[in-house]
Amino acid sequence: MRLFRALFYIVACAVISTGTQSFAGGNKNVTLLGRSHRYQSYSNIWGYTAGDGKEYALLGTSTGLSIVDMSNPRAPREAAFVPGPNPTQWREIKTYSHYAYVVSEQTRPNEYSGIQVVDLSKLPQVSFESVYWPGVAPGTARAHSISVDDAGYLYIQGGSATEGEGTERGGVRIFSLADPKKPAPVGFYDALYVHDSFVKKELLFNSNIREIGGHVDILNISDRSNPRLLTSIVYPFGASHNSGTTEDGNYLITTDERTGATVKFWDLRALWDNNPANDNDIELVAEYIGDRAQIAHNVHVKGKYAFISHYVEGVKILDISDPRAPVEAGSYDTYLPAGSGFAGAWGVFPYFASGNFAVSDIQTGLYVFRLDAATAVEENMQPRNNEPQRFALSSAYPNPLRLGAAAAETVIQYELPSERLAGRVTLKIYDLLGREVRTLIDEAYRPGKFSARWQGLDQRGIKVPNGVYFFKLVSGAQRTVSKVLVVR
Repeated sequence: MRLFRALFYIVACAVISTGTQSFAGGNKNVTLLGRSHRYQSYSNIWGYTAGDGKEYALLGTSTGLSIVDMSNPRAPREAAFVPGPNPTQWREIKTYSHYAYVVSEQTRPNEYSGIQVVDLSKLPQVSFESVYWPGVAPGTARAHSISVDDAGYLYIQGGSATEGEGTERGGVRIFSLADPKKPAPVGFYDALYVHDSFVKKELLFNSNIREIGGHVDILNISDRSNPRLLTSIVYPFGASHNSGTTEDGNYLITTDERTGATVKFWDLRALWDNNPANDNDIELVAEYIGDRAQIAHNVHVKGKYAFISHYVEGVKILDISDPRAPVEAGSYDTYLPAGSGFAGAWGVFPYFASGNFAVSDIQTGLYVFRLDAATAVEENMQPRNNEPQRFALSSAYPNPLRLGAAAAETVIQYELPSERLAGRVTLKIYDLLGREVRTLIDEAYRPGKFSARWQGLDQRGIKVPNGVYFFKLVSGAQRTVSKVLVVR
């Protein structure tokens, strides 16, 4: 086995700074749209978008899967419920096609154990059945977590995922979703207990939480029937919980379910150069933590942001435009009592096309949020002797803004000169009738060059109709306007 042993170090204060700390009940640059709280306790969360565009939160509860209609994000409502093994603190969900796959550590009632395959195609009506794998029966089939990749394979981890295979009963088992209704086992890897796994292209990242210190195995799964270990990331003071890569696959982000352990950023580029000789050359390049007395739980990446469910601290959003220097862009504390440990935000799902994201809180249920547009401002502050000399607003790009495209957004740049014009500056969007559509910026005036992003959403988080819209930058008596065309 090749083994890469990282030298643990603390990254400069520019990366982990006191400015990233939060406080109980505090939030930054995140708007709460709606909440739902119906059950005694909750676990992980995922999401599903139906063929008609409706967005649903798939919320793990102590007794089953709650499917929540978020068409009106300010009033989410349960559309359906799927009973599962219960009671349990753990329920994990992923989706593929129009199916949800649900696992838990509980096996009773036996008819709900194994992998529950839930057909979501006719919501609010649902149907479901259980699928098992070699080595288990309804009374023994359980898993701690579940993953699905873009190539059409499903992975279960922990529990009895690799029961009877000869080494570790809680390794990772791989299923083909060629028939999404009937996952078919095709391979496994059982050298170590696997808490969670993540797939990027043909690499499988296993978080081995039971090892002493942090331990992530990286496997080549070009042949899913025969996973092959490439290397391992090993580091002190860890308990590897989950991971995810940046969208380009160049950096791995890991969380450790241990008080005070940092969220770590690893440079993976050596794994993509087709040179096996340097597969061990993985570098720890940055770290982040909110309150060092708390625990970062799960991380998921969407575009330039990493969304972290941070237990007692709620949800954290990092701007990872530069993965070597992550910056906290937003936060919202879902757990108001003071405390520490395993309470508060369990999971986060950031992948809805609307731009809204959902969080599950163990004690208080579902939260629907929006990351405020102002958080996307990129502060390219110039040295004092090179500050802008004009009050200016550029043309938006791309223009037109096509809302049908994935991750649709347009960027507009603006300049504020060193001579203070007023106490505040605003950047707002208006329609052709002069009605205010959305406020992007409303903050204290400061000189510099900036940019802001707009995803075509109004103040309620709803996509705007086709038409011409105007960006209006105002500070005191100074104002300037630029326009953008929105099409679908």
